[in-house]
Amino acid sequence: MTSRKEKSTLDSYGNEHQFVRTLLDTSNSLIVCLDKDARITIFNRECEKVTGYKAEEVLGESWPAIFMPKGHLSHQLDNFADWVRLHPRDTYEGPLKTKSGKIRTILWSNSAIFGPGEDEITAVAIGQDITERKRAEEKLRRTHRELEKRVQERTSEIVKRNIELKKQIESRQRAEKALLESEQRYEMATSAGRVGVWDWDLITNEMYIDPKLKAMLGYEDHEIRNSLDDWGQYVHPDDTSEVMAEVENYRAGRTKKYEVIHRMMHKDGSVRWILARGTFIRDKNGKPVRMIGTDTDVTDRIRAEKALKENQERFKKLSDAAEEGIVIHENGHIVDANEACARMFGYELEEFIGRHVKDTAIPETWDDIRKHIETRDGSPYEGICVRKDGTQFECNIVGKPYDYQGRSMRVAVLRDISWRKKAEKELLNTKQRLDHLISSSPAVIYSCGPPPDFPTTFISNNIQERLGYSPQDFYDDPFFWSKQIHPDDSERISARLAELDNKGTLTYEYRFRLKNGKYVWLFDELSVMRDDKGEIGGLIGSWFDITDRKEAESRLRETADQLRVEQAALSEKNIALKEILNHIERERKDYKRQICYDVEKAIKPLMGRLKAIAGKGKEKEIESLELSLKSILQRDIDVFRDRFSRLSPRELEICQLIKQGKSSKQISQILSLALVTVHKHRELIRKKLGLTNKNINLSSYLQNQDFPNNT
Repeated sequence: MTSRKEKSTLDSYGNEHQFVRTLLDTSNSLIVCLDKDARITIFNRECEKVTGYKAEEVLGESWPAIFMPKGHLSHQLDNFADWVRLHPRDTYEGPLKTKSGKIRTILWSNSAIFGPGEDEITAVAIGQDITERKRAEEKLRRTHRELEKRVQERTSEIVKRNIELKKQIESRQRAEKALLESEQRYEMATSAGRVGVWDWDLITNEMYIDPKLKAMLGYEDHEIRNSLDDWGQYVHPDDTSEVMAEVENYRAGRTKKYEVIHRMMHKDGSVRWILARGTFIRDKNGKPVRMIGTDTDVTDRIRAEKALKENQERFKKLSDAAEEGIVIHENGHIVDANEACARMFGYELEEFIGRHVKDTAIPETWDDIRKHIETRDGSPYEGICVRKDGTQFECNIVGKPYDYQGRSMRVAVLRDISWRKKAEKELLNTKQRLDHLISSSPAVIYSCGPPPDFPTTFISNNIQERLGYSPQDFYDDPFFWSKQIHPDDSERISARLAELDNKGTLTYEYRFRLKNGKYVWLFDELSVMRDDKGEIGGLIGSWFDITDRKEAESRLRETADQLRVEQAALSEKNIALKEILNHIERERKDYKRQICYDVEKAIKPLMGRLKAIAGKGKEKEIESLELSLKSILQRDIDVFRDRFSRLSPRELEICQLIKQGKSSKQISQILSLALVTVHKHRELIRKKLGLTNKNINLSSYLQNQDFPNNT
C-alpha cells in the first residue's frame, strides 16, 4: 500500500527525471554518452540537428566509426576504456563527420563516470559547434597575416618615400593611411554570426566600431560615435575596470591573449553578455600601436549556463528539502547525500559523506542489500538500518545505477518507514479487533451510496451467519435489500425513507426474508452521510434481528389478555370468598358465646349443690372456691376457645368425624370432598391445634377433647 505522501515522493522523482530528459533535449549543446566500447548510449536533439542523424539510427553504434573522419582515427581509441581512464576530463577541438559527409568542428568537454566494475565506464561529452567560428577565426588570421605583410610592405615603402618626399607628399600619406585602414577594416570584417569588429588606435585613442556591434546593442551606426570613450560608456559599470585591466595585462605581457567576457548595456535597458577578443599591431620597435579585435554576443550561452546552474542548484535545494534521504555511492562508498539522509542516520553531512553503506545497515541485511545492488533493476526493497548511536529503524530503499563522468554510481532514495510499520501493525490489530467485534456482534453493519438507488458499498461479513446471504449478494444488486422486505412492510419502509433528507436519522422495524425463505423481524437504524454540498452522499446503519423480542412481545400480549380474563374471574371469586369469610367470622363469634354459656351453665348447678351441702358458716369458703374454679376454668376455656375458635365450621365438622373414628376416605365420601382436600384439612387442623409432633395421633387427641359441634 502506498500512502499519499509516498505517491507524492514518487511523482516528484518522476518529475526530476522528466526535467533532466527535457534539459537534454532543449540544450543548445551536443550531449553524447558512450559506453566502454565507444558505443552511443545518449544522443540528444542538438546532436541530431548538427549531424543529420536521428538518435534511433546511431544508438548502440560505434562513435568513431560513424563520426570520425578516416584521417583522424587513432590507434589510441582501439581500447576506448583505457583511453577514458587516462583522460577522465578533457577539453579539445575535433572534427565531426555529418550524415551528408561534411566536416564540422566541435569544441568538446569530456568527462567520465566509473562504475564498480572495470568495464563499467560511461564517457559524457558536451560539445559546441564552432565550425563557423573557426572559419571566421581562420579568415581573421589570414586577414591578419596579409595585413601584417601589407603593413610591413607599405611601411617600408612609405618610409622610403617619406625620406625622399616627406614634405611634399604629407597629405598623400594621410590618404594612403586612411585607405590602408579602410582596407584592413574591410578584410577583418565578418558577417558570420553575432560578431562585430573593432579597431582601436592606441596613439590617437580613436576607435572604429563595426555597425554590427552597435546593432547588437540596439543602436544605429550614427547613434554611437567611433570613440573609445563613447563606446566605453556602454560597458556595464561593474565590468569596466576588469575589461581595462585585461587590456593592460595583455599589453604588459602578463597574459598571452586578450579574451574577456563582460556585460554591455542594451538600448532597451537589458544586459548583453559580450565575448571580447583582440590582438595588438606593433610597430617595428615592437610597441603596440593598434588593437584589433571582435566582440561576440554570447548572451544566450551565458543564460543557458546560468539556467543550467540554477537548475542544478534548485535540484540540490529540492533534494535537501526532501524528507526522504537521497544518497549517491560508488562501489559502496558514499560520495554525496542530502541533509535529510544524514539526519536520518544521525550524522552531520560532512561526516556522513565518505562512509561505506555497510555502516548504515545491520550485518544481517548486507547480503540482501548487495543482491539488490547487483540486480540493478531499481525495484524497491526494505531493510533494517542503523543510526550513528546504534539504534535501528526500518527503511524502504529504491536504488538505481547511473554513470557520471565515466564512473558507475548508484543513487538511492531512503524512507524511514518505522512509523508506517508501527501504524500498519496497529491498523492490523485494530482491523482484527474490529472484525472480531463485528463478527461477534448481533448487529450487521452496512453503508450505502447516494440516492436514488442507495447501492450497498459495505456490509459486515456476519451477514452470512445472521441472514444467510453473502456480502456479494448485496454488492451485485443495488435493489437486493428492498427485494427481501415483506410485501406488507415494503410500502411503509419506502415512505419512511422519504423522510431521510429532513430527519437525518431513521429507525424502523420490518420483516426480512432469509435465504431459507423464512421471515425475521429486523430493527434498522441508519444515519445520513452528506457531501461537501450538503446533499445526501450515502447512508450508514445497522440491522438487529429482533424476532425473539417480537415473539416475546406477542406472547406477552397474549398473557396480558389471559391475565385480564383471569383477573376478572378472580375478582368475582374474591367477592364470594369475602362473603364466606364474613359468614365464618360470624359463626366463630357465635361459637365463642355458646362455649361460655355452656360452661357457666354446667358450673352453676354444681356450685348450688355445694353451697347446700356445706351449710352455714362456709359461705366465704364456697365463694372463694367458686372464684378460684371460675379462674381456673376461665384459663382452660380461653385455651380451648383459642384453639378451637381457629377452626372453620368445615374443619370442626371434619374433627367430629375423625373423633368418631372415620377415615379420610370415609370423610371425603360423607362430605362429598376430594380425598386430597380432606388431607389438606387434616394438615390445617393439626397446625391450628398446635400439634407439631407428628407422632401424636390426631384421632386419639380429639378423643380426649370436648368441643362443641358446629351446629
